[in-house]
Amino acid sequence: MSAEPGPVTVSWPLLVESLDRDATAARIPILLTWSSGDPLVVVCEFPEERVSWIIGRDLLGAGLDAPAGLGDVAVLPDLLDPERLELILSSPYGRVGLLLPRSELAAFLRATREPPEPPELVGEARSPEGDLADWEW
Repeated sequence: MSAEPGPVTVSWPLLVESLDRDATAARIPILLTWSSGDPLVVVCEFPEERVSWIIGRDLLGAGLDAPAGLGDVAVLPDLLDPERLELILSSPYGRVGLLLPRSELAAFLRATREPPEPPELVGEARSPEGDLADWEW
């Protein structure tokens, strides 16, 4: 008997621009992670800060084409560059706007929607009785 495969994980590192209150941009790394074990969310990690945000995958997808999000997370088109999006994260401790390439977010989301390849069968499925049994598979 073969074991069930574990959850599929898609991890996508990005270098984004962080905008502060003075509109000064700093490039910072983030890591977007999606797991088939919890398919409705994306974890956005800030490795240098040891901070993670949990964001709805559908919210990110909706933000590709139009402003999305009303609470602590929003995704908006960049008004100056249609190839970029602004991801806004708000908490009681502060707010940050991150500029990221639209194409990278779209590619990440496509990777989370493609079903994993089924495992390949090795050999033929055969009954212990050989060709004498009429098994329906």
